Parts: sequence; structure tokens; C-alpha cells
Amino acid sequence: MRTLLLSLLALQTPPGSEAEQRVRARLDRVIADQQKRLEGEVELWHDHSTWENAWEYHSRHYLVRNTRSYHVGQQLALDLEQMLDRYCELLDCSAPSSEMSILVFPDLQAYNDFGNPYGYHSSNYGSFVPEDRSDAPVATFYTSNRVLLNMWATHGAVHQILQLDFPGTHPTPLVEGLASYFASHWNFKYERTRLRQLVQAGQYAPVQDLLNGPLDAYDEAHYIEIGMLFSYLLFFREDTCDPDATDGITEGPAVQYLRLAVRGQDLSGNAVQELFTAQTPALNKDFRAFALSE
Repeated sequence: MRTLLLSLLALQTPPGSEAEQRVRARLDRVIADQQKRLEGEVELWHDHSTWENAWEYHSRHYLVRNTRSYHVGQQLALDLEQMLDRYCELLDCSAPSSEMSILVFPDLQAYNDFGNPYGYHSSNYGSFVPEDRSDAPVATFYTSNRVLLNMWATHGAVHQILQLDFPGTHPTPLVEGLASYFASHWNFKYERTRLRQLVQAGQYAPVQDLLNGPLDAYDEAHYIEIGMLFSYLLFFREDTCDPDATDGITEGPAVQYLRLAVRGQDLSGNAVQELFTAQTPALNKDFRAFALSE
């Protein structure tokens, strides 16, 4: 209102007069004060639409970069923090001391452009971790499907924690089984239903194929099955889970197997190791029956 009144007063004073100059000087001061006040109240827009100027959100253990929004990075980082607690509980380990990077590229093309120099990288699961980089960043790409983005990022984050906390070469079924198992936490009901559908549609891959096939042979069915196989061993199969557990991570043979396997330790006598070697046909029969159960 002050600005409007001064503007009207300036129009009513003779042009070039001393009175007009005084009014216009006061008007300039009022405008400057208003501009300063508004700049203090308004968050000025910054362009984060390119990867060079991407949004960055820092949580306790993660740095998430993305070009979509600050909120996308914040939510993904906080969700991954929850999952990190679960990894560490299951594998009996501590989170790495260095900040872990999650790179959410704007689209599949940008994701592939980043991944191509590293050779093979999985586009059919939506995330990967370069094996020859000591910082082990997770690369994924944006989707508006929040659950799917969490699944992709979680899958990659398991590869990341294995690479940072347990360096060395691990068997493909171990790595992909853990990654797919944790990714399934975001929509376990869907994964369980999808497993049944694969068997009913004749698209089920036998456990022998899951344990012996190369990574580049993995498709959607393989990821679903290997993740659900780990859930089956951890929580449903009587001779590998802990029947006395009521909540959280059990201490049965499946947990013992995973903790030994990621550390490259002796697995002799472990029930899961026996199933993965001498008793694979029997395991396949039992798991297939589990897949069809309600």
C-alpha cells in the first residue's frame, strides 16, 4: 500500500520539481526494502535439470544424486538407510565408514551411457555397480514408480555393500540371491504371486539353473526365483530357518550360510551348502511345491 501511495503521489507532483525528486527517492528506498524482504522469504530457483547440476541429498550413509527433485533423493536415501540396517543385521557387519553414492540417472539412455565404459551392466534389473571402482557407486535411473525405483536401488545397494564390506569374488547366485531377496522387501506380496505365476505358466527356471547359470543369462524370472529362494530358506524351510524365531532375522543354518559365504569361509556341514550341492534336485522339488502353495 505504501508503494502504491508513493507512486500516485509521484504522478501528481510537477515533473522535475524538488518535491517529485524527494518522492521518487523515497519510493526507490521503499522498493529496495521490499525487494530485500522478498528475497529473504523466497527460495530462488536453481536449475538441477542436468547431471552436472543434479540435486544431491546426504543422509547418514548415502549420497543420492538425481535430476528430478530434492524430495526424490531424500526419500530414496532414507529408505536405503532402513535397508542398510537390515543388511548389517543379516550379514552381521557394520556400515562402511565412507559415504556411499547412489546415482539416479534421468533415463535409460543416460544410465547406459554411464555404464558402457564398464562393460557388461544389467539393464534388465535397472541397477549395477562398477566392479573396478573403489567407491562402488550404484547406478540406476529414474522411474515414477516409487516401489520399482526402491527395488532397483536396493538391488544395487546390496552389490555395493558386498563390494565395500566383503571385497573379493562371490558366486553369482550368492550376490544375486541377496540382492533380489532384499529388493523383494518393497513388494513381497507381488514377488510371491509372481513366483506362483511363473510355475503355472511353465516359465519356472529349475534351481540348478539359478545356481549354475552365468549372470548374463539372468532375466526377470531368475531374479524373482533367486530372491524368493533365499526367503524360502531363511523363513519357510524347516531345516534351514530358525523355528523358534518370532520376528526379525533368524539364527538358523541359512543365516549362518550367508554370513560364512560372504566372508569366503568354510561351509562344510552347513545344511544350505548341502542343498546347493548334493541335494539340489530335492531342493528344486521342494521349492517348486512352495511356489505353488498359498
